[in-house]
Amino acid sequence: MNNLSSCSIEKIHIEKLFGKFNYEIPNSTQNENNDFSRILILYGDNGSGKTTILQIIYHLLSPISKKGHKTFIAKIPFKKFEIYLNNGIRIVAERKKKIIGSFSLLIYKFDIKLISAEILYDDTLKKIEYNKISIKEKTFTSREAIELDINDDYESHQLEKKFLKQLSKLDIALYLLSDDREFESSIFEASDDKSQVDYFLKRELRRFEEKLRREESDSSKMLSKEMRNLILRQAILRVEKYIMDQVNKASIKSELNINKIYSAITKNIIISSENYIRTKKDLTNVILKLEDLSNRSKIYSSFGLIAPIDNEEIIKNIEKASKNNYNVLLNVLEPYIDGLSAKLDTFQSIYEMLNTFTNYINKFYTNKKIEYDTSKGFIIKSDNDIIDFTLLSSGEKQLLLLFCNAFQTLEQPTIFIIDEPEISLNIRWQRELIHALLALTENSHVQFILATHSIELLNQYRDHTIKLITENTGNQNDG
Repeated sequence: MNNLSSCSIEKIHIEKLFGKFNYEIPNSTQNENNDFSRILILYGDNGSGKTTILQIIYHLLSPISKKGHKTFIAKIPFKKFEIYLNNGIRIVAERKKKIIGSFSLLIYKFDIKLISAEILYDDTLKKIEYNKISIKEKTFTSREAIELDINDDYESHQLEKKFLKQLSKLDIALYLLSDDREFESSIFEASDDKSQVDYFLKRELRRFEEKLRREESDSSKMLSKEMRNLILRQAILRVEKYIMDQVNKASIKSELNINKIYSAITKNIIISSENYIRTKKDLTNVILKLEDLSNRSKIYSSFGLIAPIDNEEIIKNIEKASKNNYNVLLNVLEPYIDGLSAKLDTFQSIYEMLNTFTNYINKFYTNKKIEYDTSKGFIIKSDNDIIDFTLLSSGEKQLLLLFCNAFQTLEQPTIFIIDEPEISLNIRWQRELIHALLALTENSHVQFILATHSIELLNQYRDHTIKLITENTGNQNDG
């Protein structure tokens, strides 16, 4: 497992969503003691606010500026929306009077307020402004704090920057797959276009968005399809770049082992004692290790991670050796074996990720297969012919996009939000999807938060499902 600090949502408290609904997720009667750190599923009647809750989670936690996150929150009617994380952090959006428009943002560590901000919403200009910010910087010792009160009079964007800096300290990657199959991510929004491998694709996406605003409806549908293909290509390129970064790191690490091998060989020869006689059994064990290393290397070479290691000639020479040569042979071969083993170990996690990724996608696909090679990247085959990924069905594209984005969650704690994952998926795919996503992210700190109507998903993950029990508390104009 990566050395990451887990960060997941433990509880959500909502007051007067749309002026009507109060929710406690989970509540005292619904699986309150269950572990939702890996998966939390919401279901409820149409109109109960499932989609809106997912969207507020994403926009409230996002530390990215100028992307409309806080403007979105300003437009949603509610009194209070609180997110409790498992690390003691609590993020709150609340209103004292009206239930729409301007609101307050607060971040707590346990019961200590770290920072608060007043967000003013101009309904005419459709924009927000950070009006006032209060910061309390803390040093925590047994939950006691040294407090420093600061009242800032900076301009709005400076106040925003200060608040979002505090929010970014959570170091959570956010992904949102909406019910219209649009993908949003704090990782994509925060990236520097000029430094990204997909700079061209981002430029193309902006060009398509501009066209979509100008074209007629039929043309817009075609453009939207092209844009979705670009988004998928962008996701594939990101995964390919991530894999190559990991391969390069592993290659550098394995190169450093060469010097250690030669150092170990010379050391073994110097300290070798003729009184310690190596046996045929020692030689047989070495042969078995060499065969195992050759087999491992062939497996890793299937993805082009390394060239296959052929130890056959070495093994033949060992089998011909006389007893008088056992000591010298083993003094040379044991460091060589240790070095090869260490080299393969550096590539093991990459191989496992790729193997899980391709195996699960191929379990879903019929008459199609995805393959990977470091020299070619990902390719799709149909009846052994390479086809462009744009020829995949909408469901197949949807799965590939989901898996590509899930693949990238290995670097930092992630909250991955999916609205109605069953869209475009048949019953068998619905039944297997969440298991596949959990398996793919097994060695990372990812929490999946879903809203669904799928009976298949609900039956499989009852212990991770929360039903939104609605309580009518008044009309939307209350407050």
